[in-house]
Amino acid sequence: MRDKDSMYGQAIWPDYPSDQDNAMHAVGCITSWWARIENVYEQFLYHEFEFSQVGFLRATLTNSQKVGLIRTSTALLRRTRPEMHEAIGTFLHYANICAENRNFIAHADIISDGKVGAMRVSKRANQFGGKDYVFHVSVADLRRMAQEMADIALFGRVIPLAARTPVPLPPVPPKPRKWDQLLPKEDRKNVPRPPETSEA
Repeated sequence: MRDKDSMYGQAIWPDYPSDQDNAMHAVGCITSWWARIENVYEQFLYHEFEFSQVGFLRATLTNSQKVGLIRTSTALLRRTRPEMHEAIGTFLHYANICAENRNFIAHADIISDGKVGAMRVSKRANQFGGKDYVFHVSVADLRRMAQEMADIALFGRVIPLAARTPVPLPPVPPKPRKWDQLLPKEDRKNVPRPPETSEA
């Protein structure tokens, strides 16, 4: 909505119900922390390649291609620094789960459902014949997803630093839950898998 006095006036924000306001904040945190995870991919590239090369790689590679390049360029660490190789592999695995979570939430319709006291999430899986998936999550669930992504982003940021300085490797955070674990158990087995990495 826009100010009536000006075609390009100040945007007028709607008043969300308090639960939806909190949910939208959590969704924003999920999106923001995913961006920081993407930044960790680039930090790995800066560690393995020349500065001028990274500029080209950042501009041309998708996230999945960056992950493949990181895996290839750090493969020798399996023998020379196995603990570092394991940390990188764990980060990439957990980051992939975060990518699925971010993609699902960022491209879903989320509204407050007062009848059940939770957020109604609806998502059309276009890559699976356009089937609609509708379920409910709590604000606490969304906040936990955001916190898990924050943990992975902070974990990943230290790994390139530990690779070139005396800084020790950080402790491995708990494995994040996949978004479909928010579904009722009877619905989980039939849920299609979203793309592995975000290109949005």
